[in-house]
Amino acid sequence: MGQIPHIDHTRNYDRTYKDSLKAVAKKLLLTIEKQTVSPEQITKKIQVLNLLGSLYLEDDYRDLDTSMIYNSQLYELAKKQQDNPMLIAALLRREIKYRRNHDYVKSLELTLEALKLCEQAGKDCTEEWRI
Repeated sequence: MGQIPHIDHTRNYDRTYKDSLKAVAKKLLLTIEKQTVSPEQITKKIQVLNLLGSLYLEDDYRDLDTSMIYNSQLYELAKKQQDNPMLIAALLRREIKYRRNHDYVKSLELTLEALKLCEQAGKDCTEEWRI
């Protein structure tokens, strides 16, 4: 199974780079989904869904719906696996969608849900700065 690529944020405005990263991540997701379900397979799938959600979200919000498709899958899988860091990441991405659509009540609800998970994690929460 291939290595999960990381986003080089110094290349945020390099569309060719971002498009190639999306293509690699989508291909990797297809490969992972064909594998027998195992703890390693689930972990890799969570990581790739997180990557795809981030890539599409960071694309000037033009692909917000595509990001939310991957993000919804991430949310469900992270919730099932009780992977709170990824659950928080999914909630914060979902919050962006509602905020961009001016649904501030739902945005605040999601932020508070993420904050609650972050507080439960204590010092292990790395996303507190985003909340």
